[in-house]
Amino acid sequence: MGLRQNLSRLRMQQGFTQEQLAAKLGVSGAYISMLEAGKKTNPSLGLVRKLARIFKVPIGDLLA
Repeated sequence: MGLRQNLSRLRMQQGFTQEQLAAKLGVSGAYISMLEAGKKTNPSLGLVRKLARIFKVPIGDLLA
């Protein structure tokens, strides 16, 4: 699946809008949109760690 699909799926499963997730991460809603659309493909390790904490999943589950 990869980060793009997992990010979108987990975000929706947990009831976050792109803007809400962006606020938790300290990034723009546009950045989340670009990640989900595959227009941004290399988020920092720090951001991936934050995503894993927010979604309560191992980092590997985000990237698989």
